[in-house]
Amino acid sequence: APLALPPVCADQMVADIVIGRRVSIAWSIHHGRAWFDGTVDRAYGTGRYLVKFDDGDERPFDLTKFEKAGSLIWLTNDVEQELQTQPDSSEQDPIRQAQREGLELIR
Repeated sequence: APLALPPVCADQMVADIVIGRRVSIAWSIHHGRAWFDGTVDRAYGTGRYLVKFDDGDERPFDLTKFEKAGSLIWLTNDVEQELQTQPDSSEQDPIRQAQREGLELIR
């Protein structure tokens, strides 16, 4: 079974399909990018969606904008599980590690 969902564009999906989906979103930080996982919680009807992150933070995002910029990945449980089993290191890029493991990631 594939480990990643087929490519999708958030602006082509209806809200009830997007809501509840798991995502990983990249944030720019002073030394690069950091990825944070969360769940799409609700739609605002303006192309923006509330993402509740696993660390408790929640923010609205234009998912299409982040997806087109390569800063959003739609996750499946298999991909999340694989990424969570990797050693915890701030220097390790989970995207590169997943690619080395042969996982297909959607950018």
